[in-house]
Amino acid sequence: MRREIKPNKFNGKGCVETFLTQFGICADHNRWDEQEKASQLKCCLVDEAGQLIWDSGCPANITCAELMEKLRRRYGSQDQQEKYKALLRARRRNNGENLAQLYQDIRGLMTRAYPGQATSDMGEQMARDHFLSAINDRDLELKVRERFPGTLDEAFKHAVQLEALQETVDAGAQREQGRNRFRGPRDEGLARRVAELERSAAVTVTSEDGGDRQRVEMTEMRRKMDEMSRELGRLRALQPQRSVSSGEGSRPQMKTTPPGCQ
Repeated sequence: MRREIKPNKFNGKGCVETFLTQFGICADHNRWDEQEKASQLKCCLVDEAGQLIWDSGCPANITCAELMEKLRRRYGSQDQQEKYKALLRARRRNNGENLAQLYQDIRGLMTRAYPGQATSDMGEQMARDHFLSAINDRDLELKVRERFPGTLDEAFKHAVQLEALQETVDAGAQREQGRNRFRGPRDEGLARRVAELERSAAVTVTSEDGGDRQRVEMTEMRRKMDEMSRELGRLRALQPQRSVSSGEGSRPQMKTTPPGCQ
């Protein structure tokens, strides 16, 4: 025994073509005749859409075909195509809206603005252009256009890939910036001092005077360079510990002892 399919309700808020298509599927599956289809369709209309039943003045005599035509004129795109075209031109991506939501909205508006033409080659190109303009990001739009997408689906795929790649790069840059924030001025000062000593040593080595005084100065400079290099290496090794301790809380304040109380 075949199980009967129950049609959905329609209150005038959703897509009327989707509702009528689903209603027709239910009618075919349930093998309704014209009288049964008219009765079922009248019972599916609720709220504002239910008022159409009374517009004819005689609800009992209105046929299914007549009621469908009324629904299309009131809620369909036959008389509202210009409205949906304007919505397509003005559509822009909202803050926090993902690309999948934007893609679905552009696809739905195209179906209403250009019924029967949205899936044609020209319709796909128009949908692609509306989608790229609606992204509201000139850099991302240019990168997608450089890949020459031919359809809305191709433009959506490229946009998702490029946006995910950009988010990955931005996250890496933020982590690097966070690590650099823990480098103190002492580290940079030591590095500059080591570089100065290296330059001084190079000048001493290239000097034509090979006396004992210059050899002593060069030995002293090399000793200072070794000390600076060891201190710099020790401070760099402590950087991971600084990163961990900075997340656990603020640093304790150092106690100072007034002069004469030691």
